[in-house]
Amino acid sequence: MLKLLTTFNKFCLLLFCCLPIAGIAKQSDQTAPLQIWADTFIADKKNNRASYTGNVKFEQGSIKINCHRLDIIYLSDQADKIDYISMQASDAETDVANFEQINDENVLIKASAKNIKYDQAGNLITFTGNAELQEGNNLFKAESMLFNTAESRLITNQTQDSKDSSEKNRVFISIQPDKQ
Repeated sequence: MLKLLTTFNKFCLLLFCCLPIAGIAKQSDQTAPLQIWADTFIADKKNNRASYTGNVKFEQGSIKINCHRLDIIYLSDQADKIDYISMQASDAETDVANFEQINDENVLIKASAKNIKYDQAGNLITFTGNAELQEGNNLFKAESMLFNTAESRLITNQTQDSKDSSEKNRVFISIQPDKQ
């Protein structure tokens, strides 16, 4: 049983390292060694899921992920393809899941939110709860964001239940001019 779990764990890790996040992926990251630390790992082959829980740290090349829970779901008919990835923060109010990567242009991309979900088939990354996306010196803040990786399109939203227009509940964007 332990050998099967170890083999399945390596398989799930291999699947995750093959994940291309279009528009932000550094090509060399896909071939870099992969390391994951977590308090708990659950391999659920029947449901095509690998779950890591508790102070999860993920590193592969320039990619760094810190979260409370990381779930990887792969396609049932194609075990070598990722279907969906979910990164979640703990229940603490100030905690967020963090993602960072250096792209092929050597620009640091950082993202954080209570929940970050990547739907590979739909080419969508969803950030909910105190979402922030930083590319170099450019910054986007909102309650939620939706990034379409196929179209390189970002949609941000203020808090849904907010009736006031206070700065806290509004979308914030800071774009730095290009250096000439």
